[in-house]
Amino acid sequence: MSDARPPAPLHAPPPAEFDMTQLAERLIEHRLSQPDMVRVLAGQALQQPTAPIPLLLDIFRAAARVHALHPRPDRRVATDGAIGIVVAGLNSAIGTGWCRLIFADPPHGDFFVLRGNGSIDEKKLPGLSGLAAAVFADGKGRRGLLESCAQEKRQAFCVALRRHGRVVGVLELGDKATGDLNAADIALAEVAAPCLAALVAGGGLLPQIEDERRASFRIIEQQESIDDLSGRDLILSKILAVAIDVLDADRGAIFLYDPATRELYARRIDGIGNSEIRIDAGLGLIGSAFQGGETVNVADAYHDPRFHPGLDWNTGYRTRSVLCAPVFGNDGKRVGAVQLLNKRRGNFTAADERRLRGLASQMGVTIDYATLFEQTLSLKSYNESMLRSLSNGVVTVDLNHVVTFINQAASRILRLDDDAAVGRRLGDIFDGLNGWVAPAVEEVSDDGIERLLPNSEFYIEQDDTWVAANLTLIPLRDAKQTPLGTMIVIEDVQREKELRRTMSRYLSNEVIDRLMIDTGGGLGGSSHAVTILFSDIRGFTTLTERLGAGDTVSMLNEYFSFMEDVVTNHSGMIDKYIGDAIMALFGSPFPSDNDAGNAVRAAIDMFQALRLLNARRVAENKAAIRIGVGIGTGVVVTGNIGSPKRMDFTVIGDPVNLASRIESATKTYGADILVCGTTWAQLKSPPRARRLDVVRLRGQTRPTDLWEIVEHRPELAGRAVEAYEQGLGAYLAGEWADALRLFETAGTIRLGDKAAQLMVTRCRRFLAHRPDAWDGVADLD
Repeated sequence: MSDARPPAPLHAPPPAEFDMTQLAERLIEHRLSQPDMVRVLAGQALQQPTAPIPLLLDIFRAAARVHALHPRPDRRVATDGAIGIVVAGLNSAIGTGWCRLIFADPPHGDFFVLRGNGSIDEKKLPGLSGLAAAVFADGKGRRGLLESCAQEKRQAFCVALRRHGRVVGVLELGDKATGDLNAADIALAEVAAPCLAALVAGGGLLPQIEDERRASFRIIEQQESIDDLSGRDLILSKILAVAIDVLDADRGAIFLYDPATRELYARRIDGIGNSEIRIDAGLGLIGSAFQGGETVNVADAYHDPRFHPGLDWNTGYRTRSVLCAPVFGNDGKRVGAVQLLNKRRGNFTAADERRLRGLASQMGVTIDYATLFEQTLSLKSYNESMLRSLSNGVVTVDLNHVVTFINQAASRILRLDDDAAVGRRLGDIFDGLNGWVAPAVEEVSDDGIERLLPNSEFYIEQDDTWVAANLTLIPLRDAKQTPLGTMIVIEDVQREKELRRTMSRYLSNEVIDRLMIDTGGGLGGSSHAVTILFSDIRGFTTLTERLGAGDTVSMLNEYFSFMEDVVTNHSGMIDKYIGDAIMALFGSPFPSDNDAGNAVRAAIDMFQALRLLNARRVAENKAAIRIGVGIGTGVVVTGNIGSPKRMDFTVIGDPVNLASRIESATKTYGADILVCGTTWAQLKSPPRARRLDVVRLRGQTRPTDLWEIVEHRPELAGRAVEAYEQGLGAYLAGEWADALRLFETAGTIRLGDKAAQLMVTRCRRFLAHRPDAWDGVADLD
């Protein structure tokens, strides 16, 4: 429970310094100081010397009426007249021609005006401007000129109308008959403003204050009878009855704190019947005792500004003396407050205060124990309900290994009747092939150490089947660590195993693990960087003509089996098979920081696997398989794409076309593996490779570097790679003669280097016919 005092509500009674009698004296004093009255009193003029006096003296009578008001709903009629008298007296004392009260109406977003007689003007103001707007914004009084409808400048001043530090409106006065408005006039208006605000609020004329009054004080009808009272309520009612009798009070109530709503609530108070009353925790005398943590003893409630007469208004009861004391729990926190009303003989004394504090301590003990008991029952019910609703099976056994509880999930997994299982020994339920369960539980019960038994299996005799489950054995102990028994938690993983078996045909184990944790996180539409690998079988058409349909299918299935294992072992996913081609994704559906590296390493291993496959095929007198691999990286759109009946998780975007074109370029350069410049730049541990060319592939607008991965080709000498790269540097710089010499050297070192032969041909062509513009980029179909 928080000890912070809530902000004072607007409808709290005015502080004691808002004294109507003092205001009347100030108004008369100020009026007598005006020049016309000074002349009258000095004998300089005798015309109507006492004209203002009766009006001012009416303020005394208004003050008496306000102080004598019984706080009933009809009090508005009486305060309306008092407002009119104060406004008229203020005009008379200062000599102003008009006075206007403007109040904000937050629920409607506008302002309303009070006439001099205290009634609300039917005309609403959509907003404030000029002096009034400035004063309402910062609360500082101002003098200035107002522009009338005739475009005349009229002298006026405004002061703020406040309720407990909050600006709720402005007081406007203007058209002083004699002289200019001065500092004394403003000072008097600032004295009158709080009284006027208090009268308006007390008269129920502020809509927001009326709303707060209703919100802070509520009476809620209850349906239960006296027989429905809890043990706590019965004990508290008996203690309260003793307090009322011993302290000779007329009535009383115990208010308990509700931390959820920050309210104090009491039930079955005299005058409200079978109902519950709720008030803000900081409201009234009871709220003051609760928030302050001190006893409150008031002889006349209506003369105490903290008193809230809401209950009197609703019941017609007249509260006089009040004695309140906070109720503390064992932890020292306040849990409520007790209130006694109207001592029958005299007022409550200091001895009464001590007695009530003693009784309040007994109430605190009762509330603590009752709350603890209710929480224990609630927790027990909650725990049982939670265990029953779990999808995991739960079985509890006592120290004698007798089943004390089994939830519905355990009954379903183990094919048991929960009612028949409770009360039986664990060894009788788990016998035969399941006999290992009882010794495992006994071991946990003996040493008190939790055990995990993943990938366990239960034999279901009636179905003649096995059920896979993860088993957790947890020792149960009380608060003093005394053993109570053992809880068996059974996680059914049968469906997970079947799902994993199915998914493993399409995804890597790493991707499966992440999807099992986040089943939908990577399958919706998203945009991120992905590395795409395309591979293709060389001379596939000729090969199929030689093999025939049956052997072609057999060959493809064997080849795809080898390649799929390689891809998934490097965190890749086979997106699709396109005839003899493979499209694989790295970084989809879940990107990592090494997707490009995984793709390149997978491509290298594909040739290692292909070497083993071809060795087997040659031994069986079958034709060897040759492939090319192209790899591209870029931002693509990923997600489930298709119709409601058939969907395919795939990627779309320009990088897909880029990877496909790079794979086709392997034929042009006679390379096994080609990767784009973006892929190469992302490699953390680049393999042995050489930069082949800078090209603009068909369908692409931006050029890219082409790198040939030669990690798997030890026959390609380092001198040949070095000569080629030097030649490419000269080629890109437009130095074709030097480039020609270096490319010829590379082709001599490695006979049959198709890429070197291609570059030699280009250099000779450019030497013979120099291009008009040169950027080093070659366009490839």
